[in-house]
Amino acid sequence: MNAQPTTPSDNKASVTPIGLLKSIVLYALVAYPWVDAALRRLPIAAAGSFWDEAIFALGLLLILQRRRSGKPLRSSPLLRPMGLFLAISVAILLADLRHLSIGLEGLRATFEYMVAVFLALNLIDDLEEARRCSYVLIGLGSLAALHGIYQYATHAPMPESWISVTETLRTRAYSIVGSPNGLGDYLALLVPLALGWARYEKRRWLRLVLLAAAGVLGLGLLLTFSRGAWLALVGAIMVVALSFDRRLLAAALAAAVILSVAVPPISRRVGQLASRHYWQRSMVYGGRLYRWNQAYEQLAHAPLTGAGMGQFGGAVAARRMGVMYSDNYYAKTAAEAGVVGLAAFIVLMAACGWLGFRTFRALRGRPEQALALGLWGALLVVIFHNAVENIFEIPFINVYFWFLAGLLSRLPALAGTSLPEVQPESGKETSL
Repeated sequence: MNAQPTTPSDNKASVTPIGLLKSIVLYALVAYPWVDAALRRLPIAAAGSFWDEAIFALGLLLILQRRRSGKPLRSSPLLRPMGLFLAISVAILLADLRHLSIGLEGLRATFEYMVAVFLALNLIDDLEEARRCSYVLIGLGSLAALHGIYQYATHAPMPESWISVTETLRTRAYSIVGSPNGLGDYLALLVPLALGWARYEKRRWLRLVLLAAAGVLGLGLLLTFSRGAWLALVGAIMVVALSFDRRLLAAALAAAVILSVAVPPISRRVGQLASRHYWQRSMVYGGRLYRWNQAYEQLAHAPLTGAGMGQFGGAVAARRMGVMYSDNYYAKTAAEAGVVGLAAFIVLMAACGWLGFRTFRALRGRPEQALALGLWGALLVVIFHNAVENIFEIPFINVYFWFLAGLLSRLPALAGTSLPEVQPESGKETSL
């Protein structure tokens, strides 16, 4: 049986001032792009610029209040690699005090959204809260997908730079995100999450709703024509399928083949990756290979510490120094923080992937294993997509990644178990 009911005390807690503030924090985070889009339409500019910092501050105050009331802070295996990456980034910042203001802004842009790990970890108290947050996240993502489908059906206008001169696409879905690649990652990370909850859910009607939502998210993803998001989702499915059930891998590959045959624009768009013309265009000014080469040249110039935080390849560098995006977050990190910073960042991303695998293993045989697979798949989508886009430069994607990482860290406790601990001398795992 799957224990899912909430207790009366939980329901009462939700109507207290603390419970209300906690709900505001959690639902503001899962509705991030919608809240942000709404607030930026207000005449008060600060409302759209600083509301997320206010939510982070409120959430941290709630965690502090919990600590003062005698409740322990919850931990995550991600805290050490996060601390390592932060320490190295601060050291790189202090090594170049000539650009201190840019460095501080770059440091903020890199680490601010990681606060979402602590908020999910310490504010989500039971599976019912996790369910509500996830369903709001999936529901709003489905609305964005429906909006993107409508844009495609109505030939919504878009910049010419979004397609190659050799393509005949009439438009690409971008919804409220304003970018097809950003929308593609938004929808791609929600597909495994929706499927995970659909497998976990015992109520048939709700399972069908979740499966329908996954279908809408998948269709919206296709209409973004974001190759990076497509390949990231395929890569995430392959990793999860190889770990869970290899029949899923065969089914996913069969579906990909059928789609490519049934929808010619998809096969043409993917087929361009094998075109010499595509790679030649990528190497000219502004092309993806050109941007990657620029990052490599910067790394070669300062291999240990890079250009400095906020000084290459990202939004801060583009705004403050006129440097173009790297279209690869790993290349951007290498150019800014050198091989040391890149190594620390890769360790952090590997820790996120390893957390998903360990959680999946710890929940084997339990209904919550489906949730672990969905959360793991969502993280893998972003980890993979960052290799061809600056996905972490999209604030709400950054928030979602770390929020889901926090939820994944919390999941074993919500399911009544714990993560196994790897014993260094034997390589075997024992339960904590």
